[in-house]
Amino acid sequence: MNARLNSVALAFLLLALLAGCASEHPAVSVTGTWTGHVKDTACARCESWLTMDLSETAAGNVTGVFGDHSHDEVDFSTSAAYVVGSRTGDSISLIATMPCDSMWSGTTLRFLGRLSRGGDSVSGELAFTWSTHSDRIPLVLSRGPIDSNIFAEMRNLKIECHAAA
Repeated sequence: MNARLNSVALAFLLLALLAGCASEHPAVSVTGTWTGHVKDTACARCESWLTMDLSETAAGNVTGVFGDHSHDEVDFSTSAAYVVGSRTGDSISLIATMPCDSMWSGTTLRFLGRLSRGGDSVSGELAFTWSTHSDRIPLVLSRGPIDSNIFAEMRNLKIECHAAA
């Protein structure tokens, strides 16, 4: 009787474990503010702070705004773009666009990542093509507040794009 009870308990435990492993984070949404930091290994004083303010629908469609504040050895810049994409399970795919700025016409910015089990971070890769330069950068985004410089640029994006329409 005791061996039979142990085998039933073991079978129940295995089913519970498999059900937990099969879960693809359906209850965790990517809606919210995400921040990340990237340091250029080839340039000691080059780095970027990135922010995404995202909204996810029940169908997994993701929209939002991307912003970054970057500096190199002599200069700094702040920019913003619209983000569209999708989420399936723990995978997220985003593309940044800036339809009202002709300087972005040759730029492609894409983020592919995986949402952590707890929903507090997204690990992935930021791939971009700008003019004749392209690169892929590993990036970890965590939930956090928007930097004030990036927030101002996001506000300007909304004003400029509506003025251009």
